[in-house]
Amino acid sequence: MTLRQLARSAYEHVPFKLPLFRALRHLPMPERVYQHLHFDGTFQAYLSDGTPFRLQSHGDVVENRMFWEARRGGHERYSLLAWERLARAARGMALDIGANTGVFACVAKAANPALGVVAFEPVARVARRLRENVALNGYDIQ
Repeated sequence: MTLRQLARSAYEHVPFKLPLFRALRHLPMPERVYQHLHFDGTFQAYLSDGTPFRLQSHGDVVENRMFWEARRGGHERYSLLAWERLARAARGMALDIGANTGVFACVAKAANPALGVVAFEPVARVARRLRENVALNGYDIQ
């Protein structure tokens, strides 16, 4: 086993990782550090006005960045802000095509609970994570 593999294995078995990361989240930390601090677990994400919604992280890049950058706008900062504003003003239906784990779909629903949201993700294992995030929030996203 290489040193890198040994370090990765040790990191995967660190107890109380998520509570520790929640405490560290409020400290300034460079991206080159937090990009390696992945975790499995549920966390709170926020819209620009502070409206919360929840996401399940499985150690993937998108959710990891949203967790660590929550106070700085998070992953795809400008895209999500534009999407949030469009969703607030929308009437009828929003489509999230290639939804991945459902971040944009959840943002749309959190921003405008009356909005109909349809999310499409063709990769079955990723679609399961999308459904998990929808259920976690109790959203009626199709």
